[in-house]
Amino acid sequence: MALISGIAHYVLLETLGVPYAPALAVWVGLVSQFIPTIGTYLAGALPMLIAFTVDPWYALWVLIFVVVYQQFENYVLQPRITAKTVDIHPAVAFGSVVAGTALLGAVGALVAIPVTATLQAFLGAYVRRYAVAGEDTTDDADGLGGRGGGGRRQRGERRAPWLVRLRDRLRNR
Repeated sequence: MALISGIAHYVLLETLGVPYAPALAVWVGLVSQFIPTIGTYLAGALPMLIAFTVDPWYALWVLIFVVVYQQFENYVLQPRITAKTVDIHPAVAFGSVVAGTALLGAVGALVAIPVTATLQAFLGAYVRRYAVAGEDTTDDADGLGGRGGGGRRQRGERRAPWLVRLRDRLRNR
């Protein structure tokens, strides 16, 4: 995300003709990622001051870009990238960041996704899952039963679709 931030800010600063655009872009990219929640705003202050020396309107453009980019990063980039790295759904990642921020502020935003990923892994490993009645899978050719205890499935009892897909993947190996 630091690379994406740095490139985006470099393109803006170079387009406006702000001096030291590469160094300012690296500054924004690094600081924005190492200081949670407000890092982009703090990092954007330096390019804004340098842009002000060129033209006051350029400083306004930099400010607008920093605010818009921060929103784009918070609502689009961060949930998607983080969800891929910790294997959680982007909506869950976004919701956990919002909840973490509401509960613990900046620290909550920082630890929300790792805590959610840990909780999801724990629940996936230690909480028993039950098939929902009314699902449309009735195949019981292998006699596995799908009940954790190894019991046989009664005729007409349904199996969860994820279990059927897992069984089919294992058969195709």
